[in-house]
Amino acid sequence: MHTKRVKEIRGNSPNKTDENDPWVIADIIELGNYLTVVVPEGTSAELRRLTQARERAIERRTMPEFLWVMKDIKTKTARYLLKQYPGPQDIAGLGCKGLEEVLKKISRGEIG
Repeated sequence: MHTKRVKEIRGNSPNKTDENDPWVIADIIELGNYLTVVVPEGTSAELRRLTQARERAIERRTMPEFLWVMKDIKTKTARYLLKQYPGPQDIAGLGCKGLEEVLKKISRGEIG
């Protein structure tokens, strides 16, 4: 963001050229308008890792089970299952063999 704005001030050229980038970056550093990156270490790094793991776990917990099995809800097989068997009890009522037969038939043998 800083590079883009300084580049606009410097030459107002919308073109991206690698030749101008070092000059623009040098100007930004000279002005002191740059951001520093903090890479956490030790306890902070562990806390960040655990926080990200918790967010992934919550996302998995709240994601419908249907999407664990069918990766894309827009496929013909997924749409057929949702239309014909809208609830989990409907799919469970098919049993393993029945579900396997339906999946093989609708997906043309791609899902078993």
